[in-house]
Amino acid sequence: MLGGVLEVRRSGGVYYIRFEDGSKAYLATEVEGGVMKLVETYVPESRRGQGVARALVERAL
Repeated sequence: MLGGVLEVRRSGGVYYIRFEDGSKAYLATEVEGGVMKLVETYVPESRRGQGVARALVERAL
């Protein structure tokens, strides 16, 4: 599991990870014709290379 995670949640088509330091990572999705599209990801620079985006994708799928 990722260190320093305060909350993981979904709001509409956006999956969020909120960290204890207040930073957030997200994955935006869209569903079209019964197919989920992964539209955009963002991970704070200080959290890159730690599997954050992977965790978001796994949560969405």
